[in-house]
Amino acid sequence: MTASINPPPHPADLPMTATSSLRFRFLGPILLATSVVAIAISLAAYRFGSEQAAQESEQRFDDLERTIAQAKYPFNENVMRLLASLTGTELITLDADDNVIRGTIKGLDEPPADHASITIDGVPYLVRRIKIESPQRRQDGVNQVAVLLDQSELAKRRGQFIALPIATGLLTVVPLGLISYLLASRLIKRIRRLQQEVHRIASGNLKLTIEDNDKDELSRLAHSINQMASELETLWKQTERRHGEKLIAQVAAGMAHQLRNSLTGARMAVELHANECDSANDEGIGVALDQIEKAEDYVRRIVMLASGRLADAVEMPVSECLDQIRDAIGPIASHLRRPLAWEIDDSVDQFTVAEGSTFVAGVSNLIQNALQAGKNVKVNASCRDQTLVVSVIDDGPGVADKIAAEMFEPFVTTKSEGLGLGLSVAMRAATSLGGRVEYIRTSHQTEFRFTCNIKS
Repeated sequence: MTASINPPPHPADLPMTATSSLRFRFLGPILLATSVVAIAISLAAYRFGSEQAAQESEQRFDDLERTIAQAKYPFNENVMRLLASLTGTELITLDADDNVIRGTIKGLDEPPADHASITIDGVPYLVRRIKIESPQRRQDGVNQVAVLLDQSELAKRRGQFIALPIATGLLTVVPLGLISYLLASRLIKRIRRLQQEVHRIASGNLKLTIEDNDKDELSRLAHSINQMASELETLWKQTERRHGEKLIAQVAAGMAHQLRNSLTGARMAVELHANECDSANDEGIGVALDQIEKAEDYVRRIVMLASGRLADAVEMPVSECLDQIRDAIGPIASHLRRPLAWEIDDSVDQFTVAEGSTFVAGVSNLIQNALQAGKNVKVNASCRDQTLVVSVIDDGPGVADKIAAEMFEPFVTTKSEGLGLGLSVAMRAATSLGGRVEYIRTSHQTEFRFTCNIKS
């Protein structure tokens, strides 16, 4: 079913930035959290490495201090080169006046201060001065030894401490980001498909069914959208039906006015003619007047039912109602040359129906439909536990499958000249009398079963 609905703007026409995309909102927090954790671990590792390097430096200085402070050997050039090579440091000897005696490194303009950090030829050094015990006893005049520890190696060790967490973080972020991107892309693809289908539903395609068999939240959303479309289709049909009923009421009002005027004029003409005729024609004129009155009453009842109003609630015997139907339908069957068989159980004589005219209108429409559909029509009437059952059976092809689900709705018909009101009127009549109309197709026969409440 395609409803006439003003469609909203297509989602593709709505502006969207990169940051507003679900892909960014999905990946952004994951990558940010992973990066923050990697950076935090790296900083912690760097701090730990720095502390370890500082402790190692202090330990080396302490070891050198114990070795050099108590040294009895002279600090000549060969000894200093050997010590520098063994300890991996640079050594500078100083006298009591803080003057440089000799050293294993060049490029110093003045003696370095204790605990200072200096750079010589682009190499960073950490300085520690070691005082010699009993310098007055030494012949070489050495009072202190400045030890220069190369910090570039320590910087490399700090880098090694931080490299592993950073590498681990990068190796985690890249595959995690790729997997998250693929998952987000798949979800976004499904969401976009749902978005397109919902837009089609909003545009009026209410028979659309979204297929999603993943059994997750999006699948449940698709199922809910399908339910929404089904409910919208039902509501739309109800709205169309109500508009159709209003149209019926308007058409019926105009038709009733014209038909009643015509029938009233015909009756007045017959009555006027009766006054001028001889008594020999009185019986025929009486029959004509009676038929006109029945036609007026029949039109009134059909119009009232079709417009949604019930005829006057007049309780009538079931047998009398069936007689009226037989009298009204008999000429139609004769005209169509359709055999019409009646099987009425004697028990119906004991019961009455609450609204006789409503019952007559409903059953009459079923019989007229049967006369048009089949070549042989049979009407059965019986009573079962305060319920009247009237079965109208014909040998026609039955109701077409494409309208079977909506056959009792107004304007539903496959006949080129039909209005689609007969079954609707019959169902309204049965419902108002506390019953219903059932459609039964067996072998080569079609049966419409009209049931209603009766009283004894």
